[in-house]
Amino acid sequence: MAGVPMDRWPRLGRDDGVSLIELLAAMAILGIILTTISLSISETLSTTATSKLTLAGSNLVDFAARYFGPDVQSAPSAPVVLPLPGCGTDTTAVRVPAADGTGHWIAYVKVDDASGTALERRVCDTTGTSVLSKSRLGWVAKPGPTVPGPALTVGAACLPDAATCSTLTMTLTPAGGTSVFLRADRRTS
Repeated sequence: MAGVPMDRWPRLGRDDGVSLIELLAAMAILGIILTTISLSISETLSTTATSKLTLAGSNLVDFAARYFGPDVQSAPSAPVVLPLPGCGTDTTAVRVPAADGTGHWIAYVKVDDASGTALERRVCDTTGTSVLSKSRLGWVAKPGPTVPGPALTVGAACLPDAATCSTLTMTLTPAGGTSVFLRADRRTS
């Protein structure tokens, strides 16, 4: 290098490039930041799915409570608790005589499918077998494909006994959730 002038081969300064160590440190910091962001997005999506299930369950309870009490209170005779098919082919939890004097029945029916369970309020004919009208009170999705059984369990009981049934309770239990009890007293006078 005897014939090459010194200014032709200038010394590299600190800002003229990035060392391998600086590049690796920047990639490590970027990895930590991206991991944190992806975990927070994943948690947000998981919370949103759980919130949707909870909201669907609470809407179902709200609508069931809106109709259940008045139906039972105005029933001209004792309601019937039926864990049997009736008012269609689905399982009827409760069948209440309609107050309109037609002899029709109002049934609270649980409808299961592959993705969840719905609770329907149906008006049935005098025999209690044909559906005249129905309205879906709510729907609860299964929490996941691996969860066995229905997304919602519906039960009912007459108090003090089935013959008088002055008080009727209906229990709504979402899969993996807390049971909600609806209670209505039938007017007997």
